[in-house]
Amino acid sequence: MVSFSLRSLILSATLAALATFTTAQTTLAPVPTPHPVQLDACATLSSKSSTSLTVEDVANCYKAVPFDSTVAASTLESVLTIFKDYYSFRDSALTPTFEKPFDAPPSDIVRRLETIGRTKYTSDYSFHSDVRAAVDSLFDAHSSYIAKCYNAYLFAQTITLYAPVTDGKQSVRVFHDFLDRGYQDCTVEKIEGQDALPYIYNWATKTTSFSKDGGVRLTEALGTQQYNVERNGTYTIYAGAFAQRATLPEKNYVDYELRCNSSATTIQLREDWRVLSQVNAAFNDVQSFKENLCLRDMPSAIENSPAQIQKRDSKKPKPERPLYLVPAPKKALLLDDILNAPPTQSTFGEFEDALKLGAGNGTAFYQLKSRPEVGVMVVFTHLVRLGDEVAQILTGLDTFNQLNVTNVILDFQGNFGGSVEFASVLTQLLFPGTDILDKTLPSDLRVTKEMQQAASALMNNTDADLFNAGSFIDLKTNSAFTSDSLFQHPITRVRNGRSSLYTELMTIKPLEFFPKLTEAVANHPWSDKPANIRILTDGRCGSACAMSCHVLTTQYNVTSYAIGGITAEPLSMFSFVGGAVATLTEINRLYELAGMESPVKQLPYNGGVNFPVVEVYARGSEVPLDFEPQYHRATHRLDYTTQNARKRDVMWSQVANDAWKH
Repeated sequence: MVSFSLRSLILSATLAALATFTTAQTTLAPVPTPHPVQLDACATLSSKSSTSLTVEDVANCYKAVPFDSTVAASTLESVLTIFKDYYSFRDSALTPTFEKPFDAPPSDIVRRLETIGRTKYTSDYSFHSDVRAAVDSLFDAHSSYIAKCYNAYLFAQTITLYAPVTDGKQSVRVFHDFLDRGYQDCTVEKIEGQDALPYIYNWATKTTSFSKDGGVRLTEALGTQQYNVERNGTYTIYAGAFAQRATLPEKNYVDYELRCNSSATTIQLREDWRVLSQVNAAFNDVQSFKENLCLRDMPSAIENSPAQIQKRDSKKPKPERPLYLVPAPKKALLLDDILNAPPTQSTFGEFEDALKLGAGNGTAFYQLKSRPEVGVMVVFTHLVRLGDEVAQILTGLDTFNQLNVTNVILDFQGNFGGSVEFASVLTQLLFPGTDILDKTLPSDLRVTKEMQQAASALMNNTDADLFNAGSFIDLKTNSAFTSDSLFQHPITRVRNGRSSLYTELMTIKPLEFFPKLTEAVANHPWSDKPANIRILTDGRCGSACAMSCHVLTTQYNVTSYAIGGITAEPLSMFSFVGGAVATLTEINRLYELAGMESPVKQLPYNGGVNFPVVEVYARGSEVPLDFEPQYHRATHRLDYTTQNARKRDVMWSQVANDAWKH
């Protein structure tokens, strides 16, 4: 844009030239047209309206930030220290091969990060993208690296896809068309000129890091239903990682070839990416982009507005012990929010074959109309306040009992985890007749010299559960540790040819289960009866939810069903177990509590590192549960169909009819 003073100068020069021409009648050379001032890539991005943003605009800005060797060195030092000294699965991740349903390759995270340190970069974005990709190569959803300035924009397609089975052949179809063009359930024959199913499967298995099971990664990439507390407990559309992402797409659009209603002709559809800013921070050039978005605390326009914070805090109070919580997954902005479409376009109404009986902040209860002896407890998150949710579950189970329900389906689909304590309590409410420690799993932690020093200072400090031995149960005595011996006498574990120090096996201290609660559930017709309980998941049951699944299936012999993945291929019922996940910020807080300087520096960029610090084991095993595929495999698997993909009650009936035949 030409400045006002420059325009005035040009105008004055032109008038002077005209006056000379008029007076002297001489021919003058034309006044040169000034070149427009060239905006840099981030200035161009900031100057555009929200409706005109393209992937190319964002990519040009991201890639225009020059490489900063000081930022890179500091970042790499912190991330490398975390994954070299604190990441619980550093050596297990080297496992060369797995049985099905796992298909993840081995990952030497330390070597990958060291290689990045030896690589010459010219682009800041490329460096941080490589660090993120290195962490993603672990296929562990507990592990992540984010530089928020390179997640500043969200990219969304106006159609979402799913993979139903038709006549025994699996195909990709349109799950939902947010523009109501009539594409719903059209078969997607091609994506980017390639056969749709191989294309989306390859994209999912190479791009998403949600699970070591490629079938689960496929499900995570595609559209599914999601129970939504904030939309009055309705089921809304989870767009999936392919249709909604914060990482840069390859280009401004995706080309699809659709076949609708078995038509002889196909529809060529070019879908532009919709681009939405996720931050409030302002910038007007490359330098201010780096200063305001990368180097400064960056408020989120979506999640951290005062209204959103107040709304979220009022509905989801913090659990009592936050250490053993998986950080809540970043809230996916619904596509109808992006398109300003009415919410009814993406919500599913009351079910024809299921009556909703009640709901809390983590559970919802239904009764099948066609099979009134079957109740469904949807456990859509473990991220709850225990007292409130236990009261809701007791009410729901008591209602089942009053309505003569004898069989219960536990629906864990899309449950990304939360409180380990809730996992234990949930199991106790269904199997109350056994000892409380039966609901927990053997665990251990990586140990460093600095951690040992901190543990001595933090013994019995209730604000420092992770480095406080009193937070854990000694499996030899079945009681809490009374000294920091857990940290001071580590053992050496050799995995895949590499050795590390770990604590002895222990377990996370369980919450006391009051006798009155046991009495309240003891006489239910399904209590302590695995034949009367079934699990339903889509494999996206993670962390604390995974622990619930594992304990219920291995210790209590509950049968499981998993839906999605690839036809006839085994499918995991849960993913990324872990035992506790920490952040770099949390580690630094603990060292500060101990009065020590942290061995891990804070990141120079606004963002963070997540990683599991506690690993859990199946009883009697010496291999971390995250790396034992036989414990992940569901007993039965189901395919998505045009009937059950949008009607959860149809899915529930499928399970009920298979499990409890009339």
